[in-house]
Amino acid sequence: MSRPTLLVLRALGLGDLLTAVPALYALADAFPGHHRVLAAPSVLGPLARHSGAVDEVADTAGLRSPLDASLAGADLAVNLHGRGPQSHELLLATGPRRLIAFANPAVPAGAGGPSWWPGEHEVARWCRLLRSSGIAADRQGHPDPSRRRQRRPALAARPLRGRGARRDRARPRGGGQRRPG
Repeated sequence: MSRPTLLVLRALGLGDLLTAVPALYALADAFPGHHRVLAAPSVLGPLARHSGAVDEVADTAGLRSPLDASLAGADLAVNLHGRGPQSHELLLATGPRRLIAFANPAVPAGAGGPSWWPGEHEVARWCRLLRSSGIAADRQGHPDPSRRRQRRPALAARPLRGRGARRDRARPRGGGQRRPG
C-alpha cells in the first residue's frame, strides 16, 4: 500500500524557500506518514531534501505551467506560494482531497482559509495559515521538541568566501599595523 501524499507549492527562489522551512517542518511533524512533495524549482531540491522536511521536490517553474501529472490526487495540498488565485488554481488542478490556502474570493474552494494580512512577515504568515487548519506551527520550526532529534541538523545559510576575503579580516601581524594594500 502506498503512503498518502502531501503536496506543498512554493515555486519561488532560495530566500522564499527558507522562509517556508518552519511551515515545512510543521507539516512534516503533523503528517509523518505522508510522502511529502514540494513543488519548487529543481535547483532547490538538494537543500529542501536535506532539511528533512520533504521527501521529494517536483520541478516547478513558477505559476506559468501546470504541475506534473504525477502529482494528481494528493490527499492534502498546501499553498505556501501566495494568496491565489493562480497558485490556488494550480494546486486545485491536481485534484487534491483537501486544500489549505488563504481565502480568496475568486477561488471558492479556498473560502474556509484565513484572511491574507498585507505586510505580515512570511515566516509568521505560513505558520498562521497552518495553525488556522489545526496544525501546530511556530516561527522556530519545531513545534514538538521531542521530534527535533529525528530530523537532520538545522540548515545554516552563510555566504561562501574565498581565502582572500578571510585574509582581509585577519589580525594584523607585527607591530599591530596594517600595511597599505
